[in-house]
Amino acid sequence: MTQKISTYYVFAGIFVCLIGICSCGVKPQLEPVAEAAPTPSLMDIAPADALLVMQIKDAAEALALIENSRAWQQLLEAPIWEPLQGVFEREAEVKEMHRLIMPSLSILSRLLGQEILIVVPKFRDLSEFSPTLMVNLDQTDDLGEILSAAIMVGMANIPDAERREYNGYFFMSAEPEPNLVISCGLIDNFLIASLGEALMRRTIDLYLGKSDASLAKDPKFVQHIDRFQGESVTDFQTVFYLDLSSIPELAESFYPMVRGELDDEVRLLADRAIRWLDLVQWMGGVTNLANNGIVSQSYIKLNPHATANNFREMLLTEPTQHDSIKFAHADVISYNASNLIDLPKLWQMLMNFVESMPPEMSREAFGSLEQIQAMMDIDIEVDLLSWMGNEIAFFQTGFTMLSPPMGVGSGGALPQFLLSIQTSDSENAAESLGQFTDTVAMTLGAIMGVALNWETVDHAGHQIRTAELPNIPYQPSYVVTEQYVLVSTGLADLKLALDCASGTAENLLTQTQFKEFRSMAPETVNNMVYSNPARSLEQMVDTLAEQIPVVFEGEESGAEIELIRSILPSTIDFVREIVRTLVGQIQYTVNDGGGLRSYSYLKVRDIDGNFVWGVE
Repeated sequence: MTQKISTYYVFAGIFVCLIGICSCGVKPQLEPVAEAAPTPSLMDIAPADALLVMQIKDAAEALALIENSRAWQQLLEAPIWEPLQGVFEREAEVKEMHRLIMPSLSILSRLLGQEILIVVPKFRDLSEFSPTLMVNLDQTDDLGEILSAAIMVGMANIPDAERREYNGYFFMSAEPEPNLVISCGLIDNFLIASLGEALMRRTIDLYLGKSDASLAKDPKFVQHIDRFQGESVTDFQTVFYLDLSSIPELAESFYPMVRGELDDEVRLLADRAIRWLDLVQWMGGVTNLANNGIVSQSYIKLNPHATANNFREMLLTEPTQHDSIKFAHADVISYNASNLIDLPKLWQMLMNFVESMPPEMSREAFGSLEQIQAMMDIDIEVDLLSWMGNEIAFFQTGFTMLSPPMGVGSGGALPQFLLSIQTSDSENAAESLGQFTDTVAMTLGAIMGVALNWETVDHAGHQIRTAELPNIPYQPSYVVTEQYVLVSTGLADLKLALDCASGTAENLLTQTQFKEFRSMAPETVNNMVYSNPARSLEQMVDTLAEQIPVVFEGEESGAEIELIRSILPSTIDFVREIVRTLVGQIQYTVNDGGGLRSYSYLKVRDIDGNFVWGVE
């Protein structure tokens, strides 16, 4: 039986939760030994030489932006709350429950203030593992002061916690489990919580100026930030950094502890795979708000002396122009082209890896491969990989509805797509694919009990091979051109791709929005992704909306089913409008000789068609 909860206890519970969230820290300062100058950023008091750094800035500003947006007001007034309100009143005796969301966000924005920083210093053993949470609390108004006082009260009442003093500042330390010490303190408006006490002391030293070994002055970390487009770390709303140079050393320290628990086969694979951990030295990224969108940048620094040197060489392929874009029609949902994954090279690396395995495992793996190739009557290396180039492109063209008669549940939305593979030998490709697809047709026919016949369709001087699959809304089709092999889930999409390449249909290069996005990327790149997220989500929502009557067909009537039935239509209408705020996105990756640099731009607007951010 559902237990009734009174309104009093609900509000009391909310208040207790807010205090509980804050109860890990307190402003424990008495009179400091030396007057500390205010610090502009948490990175100035975070210890240097970090393994992991994650920073979020201006969280309060972002929440205020949501609070003041028409989208938020529309959400509060959406029809979905009417049926949900009945549940709140019936189960918890609370009316207008959704009205608490906005005040809660306001309080949360005050609590978060201007910065949140998570840092994990490097460690050699578990006793040094000390992840630390740092929050810059907003104390610019009465509410901020009230929250700080709540933190003080919560901290003072932590059971079994001991009060520590260091350089005139106090923090609380508790040991809830043996050898697990949690420390919390408030240095002016900086809330600090970490495992152990060492980080708390190092932070106080940095705050008082007794040490300059801060993250903001760490040459390695600063070098990472300098790779991105911006004046300094203060320009970015989010910062991510992961130093992987010490991961091999950590693996050597901790792996022996679990190695004996692994199965023989898994252990042998792990022994070889762990040697590849030195491939990446570090990786990181930043995000900042532009006037009309969100800009994200990332970088992966590759180790020039990596054990997996052949894999590193493949990732450092020269940037190129991706000619496959000529096959993408103007209304395509997404286009993703890359030359980073050279399939023939990748296959050779896999074969070398299998060959390096213990003799028994190697023989078993090669034996299984030979059986598969014999069953398919194909030599993967000779018949497929021999004609493949290293440019592969993926086009998403839409969605199609998956119906229940297929025997796979209650349906769903299947993506329609087209795959483009560069070829160095079109004649060999056509011959090999013909043999391969005939074998696939025979195999599927035997499994399904229905003959699967490939037909040849002539279109614009090209010979398209196509087949219809029984009870599946796909019509697999492929064609071999002079430079590319195109494989599609639908014959119509493949014909349109050929028309785009010949100029008889408008391709993506003629689209105004794509031209705007494409101008942000260099002429030659290793990977490029263009997407229209609004079109993608809207088509998927529309496809799923068609299935609502089918999903509930045969379901027994009940309170939960009726609730879902009542809120789904209005929820879908609301989502359909919200997704229109996502205008488009471009992302590209370039090899700069030492690693992979990526840039992403997501253009956003509000429901009224205005740009969201007031940032130049």
